[in-house]
Amino acid sequence: MSSQSIRYSTVVIGLHWLSLLLMVLVYLSMESRTLFERGSEPRDLVKALHYSLALTLLLLTGFRILARLLDKAPPIVPGPTPLAQRLTGLGHLLIYCWMLGMILLGYLVLSFEGHSFTFWGLPVPLLTGDDKPLAEQLEDLHKLGATLGYYLIGGHALMALWHHYGRKDNTLYRMLPLGKFKTGD
Repeated sequence: MSSQSIRYSTVVIGLHWLSLLLMVLVYLSMESRTLFERGSEPRDLVKALHYSLALTLLLLTGFRILARLLDKAPPIVPGPTPLAQRLTGLGHLLIYCWMLGMILLGYLVLSFEGHSFTFWGLPVPLLTGDDKPLAEQLEDLHKLGATLGYYLIGGHALMALWHHYGRKDNTLYRMLPLGKFKTGD
C-alpha cells in the first residue's frame, strides 16, 4: 500500500490543522477578554476578533465538510471493528455539529442582544430583534457548549493518541502532513 493511499489528501489535512489553529485562537480570544475591563477598547477588540475568528471557522468548516464528501477516507490499517467505525463516524459528526451549533448560538446571542458586529471589518446583518432575556439564556448555552468543547477536542486528541500508541494503527498518521507509517510499530 503506498503512503498516498493511506493518508488524507493535502487539502483535507491542511483544512484539519487550520481548523485546529482557528479553534485555539477562538478559545484564546474568548478567554483573554477577561484580562480587560468591561467596555474598554482592548476588550471590545478581543471580542471582535473572537467573532471574526468564529465566522472564519464556520466558513472553513463548510469547506471541510465539502472536502470530506469529495475525498474518500483512506483505510485504517489494521482495520477497526464495525462498531468502532460507527463510533468514529458518530464522534466526527458530533464535533461538526458542535462547531456549527456554537457559531449559530453565538450569532443568535448577538442578534437577540441587538449587538451589531463585523466579520473582519464587514458588517454582519442581524436576523432578529432585541430580546435580552432570550439572549442571556442562549449565552448560557453558548458558555456551556464552550466548556463541552474542551472535552470534545481533548477526547478527539486522546482517541487519536490511543489509536497510535494503543491500537498501533494508522489513524493519526492519516491526518499528519509528514512522516511514514510502519505496521507493527
